[in-house]
Amino acid sequence: MALSELDHALLSAIAYAGNIDEWPEDHDLQAYIQDQLENDGDLCIPPDDGRWITEEEWRAMLAAAAESEGLSGFVIVSVETNLHDGSEMIYLENEASGEGCFVFEGTSTPEGWYQDGLILAPGYTESQQYAIDWAKGIMDANEAAGKFFDYSGGGQSKGGSQAAAVTREDPRISVCYSFDGPGDDREHPEDPRIRCINNENGFVSALLFPTGKEVLLRSRSDDPRHASADGLGAHSPSNLFSFSYDEDGVLVCDGLADDVTDEGGAWYRELIRAVSQAAGRYGDRSRTLLATEAGRLLWIVMNGGMSVWQKIPAVLGTLVTMPVATGLLVVAIAIDGRTRRDIDDAGIDIVRQVDLADDDIQREIDALRAQISSLEQAIWDNRRMIAMNDDAIARLSAGFDASS
Repeated sequence: MALSELDHALLSAIAYAGNIDEWPEDHDLQAYIQDQLENDGDLCIPPDDGRWITEEEWRAMLAAAAESEGLSGFVIVSVETNLHDGSEMIYLENEASGEGCFVFEGTSTPEGWYQDGLILAPGYTESQQYAIDWAKGIMDANEAAGKFFDYSGGGQSKGGSQAAAVTREDPRISVCYSFDGPGDDREHPEDPRIRCINNENGFVSALLFPTGKEVLLRSRSDDPRHASADGLGAHSPSNLFSFSYDEDGVLVCDGLADDVTDEGGAWYRELIRAVSQAAGRYGDRSRTLLATEAGRLLWIVMNGGMSVWQKIPAVLGTLVTMPVATGLLVVAIAIDGRTRRDIDDAGIDIVRQVDLADDDIQREIDALRAQISSLEQAIWDNRRMIAMNDDAIARLSAGFDASS
């Protein structure tokens, strides 16, 4: 049974908020989660001791993962720490169904917050590139060993952007889910493999350009039994799901929250998206400076190893630099807009013609990339078919030898 959206959401939420650095390799995933539930293991401790996700919600999500048919048979093959942000990356395998699944943790360290700031800068961050190389290494090793899987990926928050980056760079991944993950610093042709599942009140997922087709889920802020779905609480993984109480009064996870795509999200999502996209189109150097300072500020504020007296001068220094960087970015945007208006007023249409030519070239490049991607997929499928045929021939030869 193939992994569903709900399975990916559960894996991403648990990876985002659970103690996954302690997950045992070469263990059955569901058996491990069930053992933790029955023995009140460390995995059962909710994030922030229940201040962000209630203990009821957390145990309900774990129980749903332990009982999911789609997750049955998956083994924890590898748990790797991303050297650039301290987040964990997990690879799961189900040999019976021929599936491989990559799961990426969101921000969990001060270094991770620094990398979060760098998402605003052009290109992949160091942590994204590390994730790309790690996943590619696993898939290459599997192919070298004659093992071919149907790969998928997912992650919550920054883990979602990691999963999207890995998917975009490798055609062997058939589907990816980014749950409340930030967008990209630049526009890409829509990749049908990448799906963005976001909270209608989420602010992180409103940043920059969407990594794929977006679906918004309804907030549950009107239910006092659950964590707040407004503001920072809107980014809580529990707000991806709907819950109810069973006849014994136990909270259970019913599935993903309702789809509200047609109604749109909170007003500030559109504001954040418009401002961040404008920054994404202009002023690469000033944007890089702003992103670096934003990352530094996040690192200082979230660093538990620094005292308040150490943080104050560091924060003040950053707050001096950030307005300068912001001003440079605003100037870059304004100059670009003014230049275009002056050219248009003078009746010169050169810029538009260049833009149109660039668009045509980009479309041709995108079409070639799509063809290359299709050819790579066909090659991969052929390799898999050859491996299966070789295996069948070997079995037939063994049977023939035995009968003779």
